[in-house]
Amino acid sequence: MVLHHVMRGGSHFDWMLSDPSHGGDAAAGWLRAYRVSCEPRHWAEAGVLMLTALPAHRGVYLGYEGAISGGRGRVRRAASGTYVSRLWTEGRCVVDLQLCGQETCWELARVCEPTWRARRLASGGRGGMLRGT
Repeated sequence: MVLHHVMRGGSHFDWMLSDPSHGGDAAAGWLRAYRVSCEPRHWAEAGVLMLTALPAHRGVYLGYEGAISGGRGRVRRAASGTYVSRLWTEGRCVVDLQLCGQETCWELARVCEPTWRARRLASGGRGGMLRGT
């Protein structure tokens, strides 16, 4: 799920991924969340995205659109899709992502908290060898 977050002074996109250790049930746990400046429909062509880690979000945000408490702006759904996790650790994730009509593989890696880098990978299919693009 990607939300477009508009607030005083600008906007960004919040990319949220549910923790696969909860069996894919986002309501059972918290979501990893990252701030992204690029619109989701341009991610694949960009190839590399710089992310800012956000505090964990509650699963309810997967279905929420509207005002955020505390005068922190408004959110609306920008894109939704699915993913399969190949790797999920505290500092690195590799996911097969279906979003905006595209199927891509991404490696998300912590650079230096709160900065992360998402890099589109070429792969030989699910579970296949990974190589950077």
